[in-house]
Amino acid sequence: MDYTFLRDLFSGKLELKDIIQAVYGLNYIEYQTLEILISLKEADVTAIMEKLGRNDRVLVNRCLKKLRECKLVERRKESAEGKRGYWYVYTMVNLEVFRNKLREILDHWHATSVEKVNDLENYFEYLTGVKEKKDEEEEETAE
Repeated sequence: MDYTFLRDLFSGKLELKDIIQAVYGLNYIEYQTLEILISLKEADVTAIMEKLGRNDRVLVNRCLKKLRECKLVERRKESAEGKRGYWYVYTMVNLEVFRNKLREILDHWHATSVEKVNDLENYFEYLTGVKEKKDEEEEETAE
């Protein structure tokens, strides 16, 4: 675990992009792809490749797959009338959907963290061996 991230989080040094990357597990290029889709509103793989300055269709497709798995990006199939073949156009999900999902994940993380802190006594007892002794005593009295 990257404790530098947590330290920055609690000190207020993080930017929104850092939080988004951490929550969704996005690397730099995946986040750059997301920013491009936000700025362009919609784009195909070629347009994203141009904006990234990379001539790597596989890399861009991999980034888009990850963003779709995170439910941050949607795609639709398009084709030219009278021609064979098709391509995909990608768009960012609705801002409100994105905001609500991000809040839901962060709220869950916060609630889980508070539970862990509230359970500190049990954790200390476990580390010192007191909990094991209590459990053994309870088992003996139950018999």
